[in-house]
Amino acid sequence: MARVKVFHCDEGGQWIERGTGHVVIHQDESSSSLWYLGVISEKTQKAILDCRISSQDIYERQKETLLMWCEPQTGEELALSFQEVSGCDWVMSILEKLRSDPGDLEG
Repeated sequence: MARVKVFHCDEGGQWIERGTGHVVIHQDESSSSLWYLGVISEKTQKAILDCRISSQDIYERQKETLLMWCEPQTGEELALSFQEVSGCDWVMSILEKLRSDPGDLEG
């Protein structure tokens, strides 16, 4: 699992850290076409992020280890800062596969 720091942008435009954890990609139990991008906290082992993966092209990679997007349902701006380039590569490849075919990954 990829290690990341999770950030959200507040109303004043400042990036606020939510915590550090590990990325998980999981399928909705009731629908094989719904997938979620989550981050489990290193400290509490609880979710600090759990967002439905969008079929829209909303994910923007900046530099080698930063993934940013705006949540379509809430308008919240989010960012994941990856510890390693390989972790960002892994997540981006999954997002691209799921955008083209939501049934492309096995649960």
